[in-house]
Amino acid sequence: MSLAVVTLKKGEGRFLKSGGLWVYDNEIASIMGSFVNGDIVLVHDFDGYPMGRGFINTNSKIAVRMLTRDEHREINEDFLRQRVRDAWEYRKKVVDTGSCRVIFGEADFLPGLVVDKFSDVLVVQSLALGIDRLKGTIIEALKDILAEDGIQIRGVYERSDAKVRRQEGMELTKGFIGEEFPTIVQIEENGVKYEVDVKDGQKTGFFLDQKYNRLAVQNLCRNLKPAKVYRNLFDADFKKSRTDDGYTTYLKSPLLKDVTAESGYPVLDLRIEADKAPSSAESLVYLCAYNYYEWKPIAIGIQTDAVCEFKDVVGNNIFIIAEGDKEQDLKYVTAPFLVDSSGHIRKFIPDKNRPVRQELWIEKGKTPRNLHFWDIEKEYFVFIPSDNMTSDTTQLYTHIPDNALLWYATPHQAFGQRVGFIENGQLKRTWDF
Repeated sequence: MSLAVVTLKKGEGRFLKSGGLWVYDNEIASIMGSFVNGDIVLVHDFDGYPMGRGFINTNSKIAVRMLTRDEHREINEDFLRQRVRDAWEYRKKVVDTGSCRVIFGEADFLPGLVVDKFSDVLVVQSLALGIDRLKGTIIEALKDILAEDGIQIRGVYERSDAKVRRQEGMELTKGFIGEEFPTIVQIEENGVKYEVDVKDGQKTGFFLDQKYNRLAVQNLCRNLKPAKVYRNLFDADFKKSRTDDGYTTYLKSPLLKDVTAESGYPVLDLRIEADKAPSSAESLVYLCAYNYYEWKPIAIGIQTDAVCEFKDVVGNNIFIIAEGDKEQDLKYVTAPFLVDSSGHIRKFIPDKNRPVRQELWIEKGKTPRNLHFWDIEKEYFVFIPSDNMTSDTTQLYTHIPDNALLWYATPHQAFGQRVGFIENGQLKRTWDF
């Protein structure tokens, strides 16, 4: 059976000729022969020079997606199996294949198709009509090729629910391909275990492309512990309610599941008395952690008769407790405090009448950092001027209030901030972020 021939306009097809795989609808001079959308077609330049084979869809701005530059190459099971094998062999050379993107669309010359491997589960996303017709053959080939390396796939789930399919004239679809299986899949990445929701997680369930960014962040957070741990359910169709204040809406969102108790970190129930009178005898309060220039609510608790209570908090962290009014402003009801792993609380109430002398190290040739302390009356970090530079690597401070919570940051930079405190005249500990 002869294939329809798509001929480009003179001077068009620049993206295709530079190595791309797409032919746009406004680049086509003519289409000779019969076809239905999704069929394989031949592509010729304006002068008849063969450009290869691809599948056509006149519903899309991308009218043709190329599969091969060889106009004589048959697009059959052997062809697709070799494409899949090439993709898998490449992944084995360059990434940890425990969980990875096995097929990456155009990068693997299978345009419009994404297949992610989460341990022994595959998640498929098809975004083009032509590849949608071929996905069954491709999935079976991939399962066979993985089996050759001793990897038995226990289930396949389709997440072809991206709205871009409508631009191809296709319906959104999701569901099992083959037998059903539990859709919460545990994976291990960079020594960290995650639960991936392949059914309702965002896109294909997890941002596998951020694997090495997460590894880099490990070095920044090596000695830190989270205060709370949430799992984001990523329901793309969820519309946030504004019936409550912003902090409550965010932290009570059905998109967030509190999994602190399941995280492996030792947890405790926090109970602390407010230093300032709350607005009512009983109200919601927010446990806040300091990060990047502001206190951020991370958990909701209950305040009863000025006693604030929170469940499942990871100790060895610094917090402040606040109420939130309808304008979504925070009103602090405690001084900042440290809660250690045993639940002992130490509040930071600065003693301005007991100044502390302290030398702080700076990296040679770098911009000196600014030092601030939390003023519980003003409710913000107050700048502490440096007396002088005692050397090119140290700054001298002689007016640091004793028992103060300190914030140490390079001006106009998000990273490299530190939070620590002075106790009995000494800098006791710091948190880097």
